[in-house]
Amino acid sequence: MKASDFIRDPHTVRSLLTTLPDKRVVAKKELSIHIPTRFIDLGMATLGISNSTLGFIALVSADKRYGVMRIPSIVRLGPARITRAMIDNRDYTILSYGVGEVVFEATGCVKTSKMVYYIFDELFMNGNVPWYIQYDDMVCAFSGAQRFAGTRVASNQVAVSILASHLARNPENKTLFYRHLIKDRKDLNKLPVTYIGLGNVQYAPTTTMYRLAGNYMEDAMVTALNNPSDRSDEVEKVLRA
Repeated sequence: MKASDFIRDPHTVRSLLTTLPDKRVVAKKELSIHIPTRFIDLGMATLGISNSTLGFIALVSADKRYGVMRIPSIVRLGPARITRAMIDNRDYTILSYGVGEVVFEATGCVKTSKMVYYIFDELFMNGNVPWYIQYDDMVCAFSGAQRFAGTRVASNQVAVSILASHLARNPENKTLFYRHLIKDRKDLNKLPVTYIGLGNVQYAPTTTMYRLAGNYMEDAMVTALNNPSDRSDEVEKVLRA
């Protein structure tokens, strides 16, 4: 499957759920939840007798319309039929629910600040961005940190926006920034985007000095030779003086 097979439609997805008086959320129609299988491998999700996951998930209808949840805390899920699928060559775990089945065990969650670290490490440092997370979602990745995680560590929206704009790249040439492709806000949902991680020595540094100053010297040298800098950074000027 490809991410382009799905249509973002949060209004339709909301209509598939209803909240019971005891705060459990059940499905009014068939739907599924998508999470990266990496979440399980890294301890960000647990499946078994009870199911739970970091609240960065996609809720998908039977006709492939989806909405995105961005809660930087653990959410408890109901029992589900569990399968796996490859979407854009990445492994995802899919939890499927039928009519009347409990999707979320409660509308609340326990505040835990460590989930903010997992989000930053997985999405921003490693660049492992799930298929359903769009550019706007990256910019707002920590918008619920104070409410759901009890921390203001990423409360500076400007800083997060700068990070997101630096990591978003042109899929055809990762040395080019995605922000240079978009001419209008409408382009955000039309033009494809890929992401790099801050720890990616090939693409994250923007000058020759920064590339050679990090780890993985062989990869850094190849990138520096193939994409020579056309300017000197202020720090680079000082070191060369």
